[in-house]
Amino acid sequence: MEKYKRVIDNGICYIKREILCHMDGMDDCIRLKDIDGTDIFVNDILYCDKSDTYYTVFEVPGGYAIESNPKSFGIYDKDDLMPVYESTADPQTSSYISMNLKVIGNIHENKELYNKIKDEYKFKKNR
Repeated sequence: MEKYKRVIDNGICYIKREILCHMDGMDDCIRLKDIDGTDIFVNDILYCDKSDTYYTVFEVPGGYAIESNPKSFGIYDKDDLMPVYESTADPQTSSYISMNLKVIGNIHENKELYNKIKDEYKFKKNR
């Protein structure tokens, strides 16, 4: 459930969104399903068997995204001035996700898998 509140700071009025219930600390559902119909959540690891490519789902200003370049797997930095990612709100990206990607884990629950994929892509980058 969300609540909106008006905040006035230095004479400027802002609308602030507050999340009242966050399902016991679980990651947010991004309101997309994978190729098998499984709900996708922030921090899920997605896999495309057609291209043997992995992605992570993360929050960005205004919504959610996956990596644009699979070699940047797992290294999204919210403080990066020029981040490169594909917004899940984009119709092409959401269609690609729903028709090609499968949830295979979560970066918190499957740390070994996450680290293995990151190491694999680091190796590919240096080749």
